[in-house]
Amino acid sequence: MIKKNGFIYDKLDCLLFAIAINMHVVRYFFGMYDSNILNVIVFGLILLIGFIKMFFMPIKIKIISLKFISIITFVGYSLISALFNGLDSIALSIKLVISFLIALFAYNFKIEKINRCISFCVFINIIYALFIYVHPDYTINYLTNKSVSYLGLTISLALVVNIYCSKILVLINHSKSKIILLRNFLGLIILTPAVLLFQGRGNIIFTFIIIISIFLLISLYNYKYFIKYIPILLFFVSFAFFVYFMFASNTLQRRMERLFNNTSSESRIEIYKDSIGFILNNDRFIIGGGTNSFIKELKFYPHNIYLHVIGEYGITGILLLLIFTISVFNSIITKAYYVFCLNKNNLSIKLIFISVVTSFLFYFLNFNKSFSFYDSYPLMIFIAFVFSFNNPVNKKTLLKLE
Repeated sequence: MIKKNGFIYDKLDCLLFAIAINMHVVRYFFGMYDSNILNVIVFGLILLIGFIKMFFMPIKIKIISLKFISIITFVGYSLISALFNGLDSIALSIKLVISFLIALFAYNFKIEKINRCISFCVFINIIYALFIYVHPDYTINYLTNKSVSYLGLTISLALVVNIYCSKILVLINHSKSKIILLRNFLGLIILTPAVLLFQGRGNIIFTFIIIISIFLLISLYNYKYFIKYIPILLFFVSFAFFVYFMFASNTLQRRMERLFNNTSSESRIEIYKDSIGFILNNDRFIIGGGTNSFIKELKFYPHNIYLHVIGEYGITGILLLLIFTISVFNSIITKAYYVFCLNKNNLSIKLIFISVVTSFLFYFLNFNKSFSFYDSYPLMIFIAFVFSFNNPVNKKTLLKLE
């Protein structure tokens, strides 16, 4: 039997979710490169615990809700199209189903469990950054393996940097939280140089976009915050530029300069052009090429979830994805009112909410610039966390704050 207040019931699944989100880091520590063994073990345990817990605490979700209908329709469409594209396509479709199931279990997390999961993510990346500083040769040797992506190694570090930045934007408006503020600044100081050691440009650019977005979200229901802290935001951004030029690797700086000075040499542009051509070819725009059709015909995926979905699932797929996207952003804006207007004194709720929104924005931007749609389970997890603020238990928690 599962103890409702025990480690297995309350903390193990949070740890497993954090490991799943930071899978590239865990592989790094074990030197496993692109092995899928860890994925199978971790995802298997998450599903096992999730299904067992359904018998004790059933997932409460509106079966007739537009979001749920969209997911079922999308998954069904993916499975049917995969049947006509071979075993690799079926495997990818099953992977997509597993990702949606994991997100469904994440939706049922209480607010404090969401916080615990994010705390595990932060802890993992603090240890990871310190290990990089102490053993730089290990990282260099690890990156020489052709199957290792520097994007995978840096994305979770950049995620936590963004979480720290966003929490600082909340904390500067709370005079009694100086110790927490200093702790977040310390974490930011530890992690930022580690991010800049790699050559990922998106992590740098997206950080600025996210900081400004979070600032505007906080200001949405509090114009005094905007007026009071806009100078601090400008200083924050200027200081970030200074840190970038001080610590960014030469490779990163060269790649960043190329992005603004010579876009013709950017491989992403060619990928997007070829992907659009694939989408517009014959009837693909209407029904799509089916699961895994990009890889089968072009030997690459489009590095953008919207291009990926419309190319493989056509108008039906992209409409469902757009409905889902609008629903996520609407949920963020709606819940921001509860968190920042009705919840004026509960700082912990604000920090958890802003960490979830930041994580969603971070993965949303990254999966529209890199990675495959079928690897987007971290994005799905944080989408589920956004929606979880509206699940029955968490909704009651927020309503009590009115």
